[in-house]
Amino acid sequence: IALLSLTACGGSPRGVEGLTASGASSSGGTAGGAAMNASDASSTAGRTSDEQITLPLVVDFDFFPSGAFGRLIAVGPDGRTDSFAEQCTGDDTGEWDNVAIDQTDAACPSRPAAVLGDAELSLSRCTSFVFTPAGLDPGDRTTWAGVVWQNAPCNWGNDPGSPVDPGASKVTFWAWGDAASVGSTIAFQAGDIGSSATPYRDSFSAFSSVVLTATPKKYEIDLGGADYSAGVISAFGWTAERTNLSTLTFYVDGMRWE
Repeated sequence: IALLSLTACGGSPRGVEGLTASGASSSGGTAGGAAMNASDASSTAGRTSDEQITLPLVVDFDFFPSGAFGRLIAVGPDGRTDSFAEQCTGDDTGEWDNVAIDQTDAACPSRPAAVLGDAELSLSRCTSFVFTPAGLDPGDRTTWAGVVWQNAPCNWGNDPGSPVDPGASKVTFWAWGDAASVGSTIAFQAGDIGSSATPYRDSFSAFSSVVLTATPKKYEIDLGGADYSAGVISAFGWTAERTNLSTLTFYVDGMRWE
């Protein structure tokens, strides 16, 4: 058994510690591209990393789900143990064989009415994720994966964060799972990218554990008066731990700093 371990910032993300994701299933594959439609074009005109971002901040307008990471257990004849750093394709959508990301119009079966009725959020993207575990670690019998929205594709701390107006107190978002993934636990996060070994890093981290329901439900991550004056590398992200090989499929929509 070859253990391929992809780690975020040099270790298992703090948000996943102690999580037990239960009963999930669906189908997966390699990561999909993020096709743009007319509303996408208006919502992702983009800013350079040094332009001040005002509040409220719609995550999809200035940050991209370009960083995928996790632990891959693969069966191989050589029995080698290999370690890998974070994965990134260099485009707007992170790619890892065990995590499929879809931001096309058909990504989500539906969108929350509150999102569609919001002038800003209706221009954002609803994103689906399919995490297909390849195997469980022979020691702790778990595997995990995650994705973070970065201010520039592949920025794990080598480039500065984007300046954001002070005063945000929370990140609100909607999340839900497909029928077979209901009851699974996801750790959602803001910040926590970069380390003492990288030139730049998020100076804050905030987490919120969510148990997926079958219909969209609004959640929030408490920023707790976080000081992000040095800039924001990652405005949103998630990590999911699995204790079995069933596939996890879920949806995220309407992420906003307020």
